[in-house]
Amino acid sequence: MSKRIKKTSFDKLNACVEWERFQHHDVSRNETLPIDFKRIWSQTKETTFFRQKVLVMSPEDMLLAACINNSRKRFFRLKSLCDIAEIINYFKELDWEVFIYNAKKYHCRYIVYTSLLVTSMTVGCNLPKGVLNQLDVGSFRRILIYLVIKYLSHRVSLNCLLPSSGRIIWGKNINPALLLNFIASNWLPFFRAVPSARA
Repeated sequence: MSKRIKKTSFDKLNACVEWERFQHHDVSRNETLPIDFKRIWSQTKETTFFRQKVLVMSPEDMLLAACINNSRKRFFRLKSLCDIAEIINYFKELDWEVFIYNAKKYHCRYIVYTSLLVTSMTVGCNLPKGVLNQLDVGSFRRILIYLVIKYLSHRVSLNCLLPSSGRIIWGKNINPALLLNFIASNWLPFFRAVPSARA
């Protein structure tokens, strides 16, 4: 009897626990972003937690990871927004030049721009002047992102943040919150794929 209970408990645990070594899909967005995990590991800082040594990401990498993960949560989840705001407000020594350089290098500057803008427009944060401009997001996309944020924050229920909400199209739940994800994505691979799809 005890063997059965242990096996069943393990099976349930195995089904709901996710883990990866030296990298994580929440940061690379399921390997769609060219994140240099070796560099991230090399710049970690050592601290202790319950008398155990642990490694913590640099403030720049921590903020970048929080911005990317925020896009996976459809940009409006309160926990993600508070994470971004607290990192910005706490780490006064955060090197914004390094942060912006990495956002561009990893092809996620639109995601970062959107995450920072949603955070500043909702929960608020001490975002330095000019940071958003340094991400080099074109004026058309900037206006589009701003308008969609305003629309979603004033006209759409937060229920649409749930993965199970929306209409099922091609086997996926589609709802208005996904529009911001599309606008904050890199469009080049999408448009490259269009001609081959027609052929």
